[in-house]
Amino acid sequence: MRRFVLVLAATLPVALVGCGKKPFRDFTSTEGGFTVQFPGTPRVERRPLDGATATIFLAEPSGGVFAAGYADFLPGTPVNFDAAVEGMAEACEGKVLSQDKGFAGDDDWVEFEIESGTPGGYVSGRLMMIGSRFYVLFAAGKVARRSHPETRAFIDSFKLTGRDFPWSSFTPGIRPPSTPSTPSTPSTPSTPSTPSAPSGSASDVELPGEVTVKPPEIPPVQRTPILPKMPPARAPRDEIVGFSIGNLFRDTAPTGGILVGFDLWYQPRGKYEVICAVRPIYRVGTKNVPGLIHGNATPRTSQLLAPTGYAVGAVSLKAGIHVEQLGITYMKVDGDRLNPEDVRLSHVVGGSGILPMKKLGSDGTPVTGIQARTNRNTGELCALGLVLEGGARP
Repeated sequence: MRRFVLVLAATLPVALVGCGKKPFRDFTSTEGGFTVQFPGTPRVERRPLDGATATIFLAEPSGGVFAAGYADFLPGTPVNFDAAVEGMAEACEGKVLSQDKGFAGDDDWVEFEIESGTPGGYVSGRLMMIGSRFYVLFAAGKVARRSHPETRAFIDSFKLTGRDFPWSSFTPGIRPPSTPSTPSTPSTPSTPSTPSAPSGSASDVELPGEVTVKPPEIPPVQRTPILPKMPPARAPRDEIVGFSIGNLFRDTAPTGGILVGFDLWYQPRGKYEVICAVRPIYRVGTKNVPGLIHGNATPRTSQLLAPTGYAVGAVSLKAGIHVEQLGITYMKVDGDRLNPEDVRLSHVVGGSGILPMKKLGSDGTPVTGIQARTNRNTGELCALGLVLEGGARP
């Protein structure tokens, strides 16, 4: 969900100069199953999203943005609205001013307001999980606060097709953990009488007419799966190598996750090629979970992934204006640490380059994410680094 929100956040313009004066008109997405009022006619974009497709409708009057989008996920996909709202705030270098939540049945929503730093202004809207479909709705601009009449009208105009508008039936607040009710205990059916034991034996006790069977305890149902806990954070340590100017991103593992590899994309540059985009891969339990793509993805791609039982312990880089070359040192996972004495090396990817190789990590501290910087003009990856366990926010 957070990745979908960041895809939408990338649509924010360089400068939000205010909301537009075009008349608001009903717009219906038949495939999306909703109606909302846009200023003018929105354009549509479709983008791949971790095996799904994000469909986004955008109207940009006078430099502001009105956006509505949706994507279908597998039933039971975990919902973390806090991470999604924080992700949007990070994408526009802002801060969350407010958010209100509600739920009804299996449906959840949050309404938020963010003060945006880049570009300046506000971003206000709703995130909604209706069944297995995730909706994003927001307005962005100099005056796009939740209380602004145009913003309020846009948000409140959202309707689902073929069903009652859900918000009137939603309960405000955070969904409490569900506690299963204990079913009434049935009596055991009558059985033939048991011959009495000889007097004085250990079985010479009175047997009850009914036997009460206590049902096993059932843990509360949770929409977010329980993940293994990571050990307490150590001293903050973040490292990054490459060009010092550009858009800085920080991508960290889900709770209990650890970095195990990268998806990489390449672009020719002179006599050799550079790494123009990266996506971290985290291992959570037994599953590999991809992060976000940072940079410009191209048809030329490859993947570096740790063997089972190993994780990324260090990364060797050549990076200046571009990320030229990369190799990984995998280390054996040993409890809450990595074992720097038990390592395997990936092959080195990228062009030859002329810069010296610099190594990040390597002391056995678990790597829980990456930092990436992209060129503000070309969008290409221009710096890459690690977020080690306990790393501070950049």
